[in-house]
Amino acid sequence: MAASERPRSPSSGRDLSFQNEPHAQLVPGPLPAGQAQSNKVGDPDIDRIISLAISECSLKEGHGHIVTERASSSGSRNTGTAPLSNGATNARKKKKTPILVAWVPACLTAILLALTALYAIRPDLWKSHFINSSPGNAIFVLRALSEATGFLLAITVASAFELVQWLLTVRTGGIPFTEFLCLQEGTGILGLMQLTAGAKSRARTRFWGGLRLLALVLLPVLGVVIMSEVGTVLRFDKVGQTVAPLGFGLGSLNTSVAVTLSPFTDILLGATFSQFLNDPSRAVDITPDASRRRSCALGVDVRGGQTCERAVYLAAGQEEIAAQVTTDAHPQADSWLVEDHQGYVLRFTEGDHGWAFDNGTECRTYYTEALTSTLGAFRLCAKNVAPNQIHARISSCSYSDITSANCGKESAWNSTPTWSTSLSSTFRHAMIAYSRLNGTIISHKFTKMSETVAPLESADLLQAWDNFLGLGNTTDLTTSNILEILGLGAGKFMFPAMIGSMLNSITELSQDNPALQTRGVNALQALLAIPISYCQTGYIERQAAPELPSNVLFTNYDNIILPEGLERNSPVFFAVTRNQIDVGIVSVIAYVVLSGLVLILCFTALGGGAFSERSRHVPDTTAFPVLDFCRHCVVTTKYGVSTAKYPLQGVENYAGFAIREMDVKLAREAANPSTYECRKE
Repeated sequence: MAASERPRSPSSGRDLSFQNEPHAQLVPGPLPAGQAQSNKVGDPDIDRIISLAISECSLKEGHGHIVTERASSSGSRNTGTAPLSNGATNARKKKKTPILVAWVPACLTAILLALTALYAIRPDLWKSHFINSSPGNAIFVLRALSEATGFLLAITVASAFELVQWLLTVRTGGIPFTEFLCLQEGTGILGLMQLTAGAKSRARTRFWGGLRLLALVLLPVLGVVIMSEVGTVLRFDKVGQTVAPLGFGLGSLNTSVAVTLSPFTDILLGATFSQFLNDPSRAVDITPDASRRRSCALGVDVRGGQTCERAVYLAAGQEEIAAQVTTDAHPQADSWLVEDHQGYVLRFTEGDHGWAFDNGTECRTYYTEALTSTLGAFRLCAKNVAPNQIHARISSCSYSDITSANCGKESAWNSTPTWSTSLSSTFRHAMIAYSRLNGTIISHKFTKMSETVAPLESADLLQAWDNFLGLGNTTDLTTSNILEILGLGAGKFMFPAMIGSMLNSITELSQDNPALQTRGVNALQALLAIPISYCQTGYIERQAAPELPSNVLFTNYDNIILPEGLERNSPVFFAVTRNQIDVGIVSVIAYVVLSGLVLILCFTALGGGAFSERSRHVPDTTAFPVLDFCRHCVVTTKYGVSTAKYPLQGVENYAGFAIREMDVKLAREAANPSTYECRKE
């Protein structure tokens, strides 16, 4: 037989459907001598007829992979083709289906990309309880949207590369084999790197290989970009407004309040007073990160450096709101939202042990006595160096001086360890959210109103402690009677003994652990902040508000006589807490730009595949790229010689030719190139 390929056996894996056609059957067995001689003479014509029959049958059955025709020595050759059957026409109509299907993930990718960007930029539009119930859920939704977008974008990119591969393959000259490998989905990363970085690779091979590698790298990078600057913030939906509180917020000191509170000093402050500035119900640490990382200068290395340089926003306690609004309205609200709240910004810096104080006017000694013995004592010194800046120092009477009753002697205080700090104060307004469950500050946001100087007198702080501990001269008769009944007064409070004992313990333990010295500084800073928080005009009136009849509190609220200096400010709202995603705007822009650029390129490729003239010649493909290659393609050498050998592409038979010089063409085009002479490059 003179055909360029031998007939395939049933076990060869090739489609032999053309053998079932009547005009394509070859009858085995011996032929008459004369007929055999005739066939021998007409071999070229027989080869041409068989080739045309195979071509027609293969197209009818939807198979484009046929054998190539061996070059003939005949001088004249009919290059016409048999007309296509109806089956071939239907197969061609189906060619558009894979291209149209590729638009589905592309459109879904565009929709999900828009949703991801919208969720990252405007998370307040999403009111779902699942999203807002926890920070983890808020981040999970962003991750799910971005991952779904990346998954569909990967499908779209793969479809675009596959379509470009076929658009280049159906050209008259086909596509260079190396470029085909770059666009082939089965080529892995190592193969792409070899094709792209090969020393003798063509420029177009490097281009397609680099583009595929860029796509493989870019898709996971997009997921990293959108999640690179992600956090959550609390947002609050107002569900109802309360009446305006009685001067809620912090203002100037009113030391007379300490007189009224003095019977409760031991109970109110207790042994945990040194952690007052860490109390989440009234203090927020706003220390800058740079200050947290700075170590102490006096040899005490504390991780974080919060004691050496520290900033705290001191606010009013939530109990003052709850005291005024005794209602069970809006049970779904889990927080109080206070707007335009005025608080103190207290900035503490490391002190100097060499500071000098006047013991007569700038220092106070507080002590606890039992019978005739002193249980403990501490000395507090403070002086103004500016209207809103105070230097302070604290020391304690040592255990040896307590046992020898020398705490009353000045010499006992000259050798004792001291702790010092500097305090500056300003007023600042903020919106604060308090938990309705436990009263802690769960969120704060400073308003655009600038900070103002908050004058603070050291004499007022010392006077406040005099009043707290029964040494003041302004105690009213009622308070004096209460103190007498309780057996309290000057030297009768346990609070000085607790402070003195704590400072002495720090002195003993810090010999082995110098970092413990910072606890003494913490205690001093707390002693400066406590009067600022409690000695506020109207504090007692706000605490007593629940004792008023409810009809007075809610119906005649405006008729309540307020103490001088109080105003009905700082509106309070019932609010529902939401956890809202917070994504850096730079991350969002980078994610949208990169994803959008990839998507635009994919739409361009898909549009070219759907509307270009060349797309009409793309064969009917399946979901299996390797199968499509076997059905429709043939590898040829640079001389146009097919490498097809039996059921395989016999590339190994052409070891003499470099793989970069080979081409990939449609098998039917290689078999009958005259059919595609009108096809445009």
